[in-house]
Amino acid sequence: MTSSLLVRYLEDLRGDSRRFDNLPGSLTATIRLDIHTTQGVDKWFLLINKGIVQSSKESTHPDLVMCAPQQLFDDFTCGNSRVMPALFRNAMQIEGDLRLLTIFDRILPVRKMRPHGHGRAEEPGNG
Repeated sequence: MTSSLLVRYLEDLRGDSRRFDNLPGSLTATIRLDIHTTQGVDKWFLLINKGIVQSSKESTHPDLVMCAPQQLFDDFTCGNSRVMPALFRNAMQIEGDLRLLTIFDRILPVRKMRPHGHGRAEEPGNG
């Protein structure tokens, strides 16, 4: 449905599950992303199982639902915005286990902030 930075990243995770060393080894959870586009809502699921993450389009019971415009999800992906500040400024809606917001942030490509707040996306899963 959409061609965005986040969707391309999720499509990569869909075909190949990855281990994230920065996730708790005992965590098993599902995060649903409701990406709002001009065509409607594109739903994706992040399946987390003991440090291994993959994405899916198949419906499953989520522990956390994140609803936001496509541009905001893309900003998260490239490092132009962070999840917690977006939540505090009411830029997205969430429902479920709020602790998983930090997990979502860790799943995205690692960002090193440059001076003046410019982000740079790096290799996903490292860090």
